[in-house]
Parts: sequence; C-alpha cells; structure tokens
Amino acid sequence: VYASSVIFEKSSYVLEEKFVFRSVQQTALLLMVPLFILFVQELTRHDKVIKMRWKLALFSVFIFWALLIWLDPYLHIVYDTVELSAGQLVTTRTIYASMFNVLCYSLLIICFLRLFIYVWTIHKNFRRPGLLILLLAILPLLLEIIRFSNPQWSHWIGPFSTFCGLTGTLALLIILKYRIFAIVPIAKNIV
Repeated sequence: VYASSVIFEKSSYVLEEKFVFRSVQQTALLLMVPLFILFVQELTRHDKVIKMRWKLALFSVFIFWALLIWLDPYLHIVYDTVELSAGQLVTTRTIYASMFNVLCYSLLIICFLRLFIYVWTIHKNFRRPGLLILLLAILPLLLEIIRFSNPQWSHWIGPFSTFCGLTGTLALLIILKYRIFAIVPIAKNIV
C-alpha cells in the first residue's frame, strides 16, 4: 500500500491527488505503529497478555489520528500548509503533528530496543539471523526519521523508501531459512 501510494503520488500532477496519496502513505505508516507495539509485546512478554480493551484503546488513538490526517483539508490540525512546488507536494506540519510523530518514533525505537534485548538473549543459533532481521527492519524507520527531520529531502527519500520492500523480502528469506518462528527447533533444543 505504501509503495504504491508513493509511486502514484510521483505520477500525479494535481494537488488534491497528491494529497490523497500522501494521506494513504501516512495512514499506512501510522497503523504500523500499534501493530508493531503489539507484536513486540506478544513476542517479548508472552506471559503477560494484553486485554482486548487495551488493544482497542491503542488502536483507537492511531485511528483517530488517521481520521485527522484525512480530514485535514477542513480541520488544518496536521498540516499548516499544503502546496505544490516544482511538481512536488510540500507540506509543513503543525506542532501537534510534529509531537505525535516524535511520540510514534520514540515508541518504535523503544520497541526495537526491546527486540534487540530479546534477540540478544535467545538461543545462539537464532541470535545472528535475528540481529540481521532487526538491522533490515530498522532501515525504513531510519529513513522516515530522516524524512521527518529534513522535509526538503522528502522528494527523493519517498521513492527510495519503496525499495525497503526488498529488505523485507530478505528478512522473510532469513526467517524461512532459519525457521525463526517455528516452535519445533526451539523445543528440540530445550529437550
């Protein structure tokens, strides 16, 4: 979804179309945050189950912000200005959007640190591939942090970030090769 919306944004020439595709990008990125938080919680603290109402509360915050992104042409809470400059969509965020982005990046960095600690303590056969997967997985986050801190680079970081799908494919190949999420190798080593 994210990669196709980046491609469609680059190929459109109308401000409204570019804004719709940028909203799709922001929504896709935004909904990855609660999914990643829950993934890390389930993987690292599987003994402590999160209740459904807390999961719904977590998702409702991000869905509410996604709604604000889509209604921004009327509310102007997320972006101060939205304009075309040399065929590129240029947006300036409000202080609310900047604070929310910093909060999301902080949550993701904390989750990556928890994953790093978890991977460092697992069985040595899974440690090296697990660290490699974390390295591949953190690349899109780093690109988004660079894109957030330097908005003028957004026109070339956006298309470059679509190639992060290749890093996802490499991570999948590592997962399949080492059977990281299979229970049988872990149970066999314990017995």
